[in-house]
Amino acid sequence: MNRPLVANNNPMPRQQSVHGSYNMDSSLILKELLTLSAEQDDLSLESAETDYIDQVIARKHLRKFLTALQARDAATLCHSRRVAFLAKGMATNLGWEGIHLKQLEIAALLHDIGKIGVPDHILFKPGKLTSDEIELMSHYHNIGLDVLQACGTDHEVLTILSQTRYHFSGATNGYQYIGSDVHQGARILAIADAYDSMASNQVYRSGKGHEEIMAILMESAGTQFDGNIVGALSRWEQNEQVAFHNALLEVNRLYEPKQLNEREAQEVNLINNIFSYLFQIESLYDGFYIVNADFQFVLFSPGLEKLTDFNAIELLGTAWTKNSLPLTNTEGTSLTSADCSMNRVITNGKPMTSEFMLERPGGRLINIEVQSVPMFGDDGHLVGVAEIFRDLSRGLKRPQEFNDLKLAASMDALTSVANRGELETQLAIMLSRFNKPAFPR
Repeated sequence: MNRPLVANNNPMPRQQSVHGSYNMDSSLILKELLTLSAEQDDLSLESAETDYIDQVIARKHLRKFLTALQARDAATLCHSRRVAFLAKGMATNLGWEGIHLKQLEIAALLHDIGKIGVPDHILFKPGKLTSDEIELMSHYHNIGLDVLQACGTDHEVLTILSQTRYHFSGATNGYQYIGSDVHQGARILAIADAYDSMASNQVYRSGKGHEEIMAILMESAGTQFDGNIVGALSRWEQNEQVAFHNALLEVNRLYEPKQLNEREAQEVNLINNIFSYLFQIESLYDGFYIVNADFQFVLFSPGLEKLTDFNAIELLGTAWTKNSLPLTNTEGTSLTSADCSMNRVITNGKPMTSEFMLERPGGRLINIEVQSVPMFGDDGHLVGVAEIFRDLSRGLKRPQEFNDLKLAASMDALTSVANRGELETQLAIMLSRFNKPAFPR
């Protein structure tokens, strides 16, 4: 007999067996995110003494993501390596050292991880992106943050990456007005990214020289970019001119693309499948979270941060309770333990959809829909739950445009046949369903 999840800090029983059948495809991909989290925990137990990389992100996860980025677009990986060099150099000249330098370097290496899932016609477009395409890119940026959260990536890295796209001051192109209180690592990374993007040859233009790039950065100092950091970059180049430019060239020389072996190809396919599925959640819903078997938040998506006005960093690793989010029933009264959709799906082992009221900052209540998805291990035991949120007070945001973009992400533009990524996603789902053992009765 299964025990319901109670609204306190007690963990979910690890050996809890769920009766009844459950075949929702989405749980197969969501469970992979939990697997990444579990792998991180196992690694932290294996070694009491680790170098800075292992303190920031599991080395095996870093390798997987960089391999997947290489397989998607080797030029993007080279760009990330140059950005990491520039960011680390600027930070060093600003007095950074130790693990803080490693956090920034890892953030720079992974700042474009979202491009793993971006469709070819957008990733390789020889010109400016439309507003819809820019919005699509922002979804993939959020997906990258989702995956890095699930991997237990250092919170400083997550903070840097979540703020990198903001302007230093002023609200333009949809970026938030933030002033100088943004993480300095994000300000450094924004300048490193801009520098290398302008220096690199593009299909529609040639790369710019250092003097021209610095003039552009200086012109935007105090608005888009932090002027003090632009100045640090200028002084670094002036003091070590030959070494600076030679080192940038050497970063690319040291990189030699290699053919993927069978294991690496499987890992890349899995990461692609995760990005493909999370795109649907990020584009069609307002946000989601995942809790593991220990009742802890392992993922709290950027979309849900925006919906709830909560900070994911403050929630990750903490215990879920019925009061974690300001939810009430549709009449506006407080939820009991029996009212919680989390408790109910764990009790019956089946996914369900519920409606609640969510209190927004200022006390305003909005009607939301919550899809609760339980996830099971191969032995039929519950390993976690995902809850996916949609704001019912408004319709789907730009539904036709997102539908068109979603189709573009999964279909070949010339033949309108499912592309390789979509075929691999569907094949993985079918194989997982076929190989999944029957649940214990």
